[in-house]
Amino acid sequence: MSVVVTAVVHPKPGKLEEVLAVYGRYVEAVHAEPGCELYALHTDGTSIVVIEKWATRADLEAHAKGAVLDRLGPELDALRERPADITVLEPRPAGGAKGAPSSGPSRSRTAPLAWASRSARVAHFSITTIEVPSVCSAYSSQPGSACTASTYRP
Repeated sequence: MSVVVTAVVHPKPGKLEEVLAVYGRYVEAVHAEPGCELYALHTDGTSIVVIEKWATRADLEAHAKGAVLDRLGPELDALRERPADITVLEPRPAGGAKGAPSSGPSRSRTAPLAWASRSARVAHFSITTIEVPSVCSAYSSQPGSACTASTYRP
């Protein structure tokens, strides 16, 4: 099952372009990692949102423990205000290809969030927050950095 990750990165004031340049040096290497289906950078002018899609959780775990993030993390540490906010999402098929609700009641116990891509059907999620040390540690090489990842399940 594919896994989608969002990492919201918080550059220090005036360091946005420098952080984007650091990521830019590593994007192709991440794209070459097994199971990487998407690794894309987005910004609102203040923060950077990295959107990732991995073929399997094992591929994500390998990425989190891999050589690319071992090099990327230390370069980013001096440029960030705080560790990234990481969210890990697992798809749950529901509805049509463009997000039309399926017939019948939702199985979600909370208000559904929707995620869609060209290669996947729409999925609905409910929120459970968990610690994911291997994923979180990959985004910060600073000892004792706090990170909570959220996974979404029905």
